[in-house]
Amino acid sequence: MSVRVRCLSFRQPYAGLVLDGVKTVESRWSPVLAPLENQTLAVHIGEELKLLERSAVLIGLQQKHLTHLSNPRWLKEPLSVRGGRDLFTVDVPTELGHQL
Repeated sequence: MSVRVRCLSFRQPYAGLVLDGVKTVESRWSPVLAPLENQTLAVHIGEELKLLERSAVLIGLQQKHLTHLSNPRWLKEPLSVRGGRDLFTVDVPTELGHQL
C-alpha cells in the first residue's frame, strides 16, 4: 500500500536543511507551492552535495514567492525515484513514511 503525494526536488545541502528543520522558508519564482498549503510535500534530493558554500546572500526576494515549510520528516529509508521539474507526484510506500 502506498500514499500518493506531491514532490519537489531540492539539491543538497538544501534538501537536508529542509528535512532537518533548519530551512523553514522556500523561495520560488512562481507560486508553485501555494495550492499545497497545509498538505504533505515530499522532498526529492536531486543532487548530492559536491561543494558546500560557507555563506549565501539572498537578494531580490521582493520578486519571489515565499512558502513556510513545517513539520519536516525523513522517510525510514531512501525511496529511489526520478526527479521532475516543479511539482511532480510520487507514491510513497506507507511502511516508509511517518503518518504521511
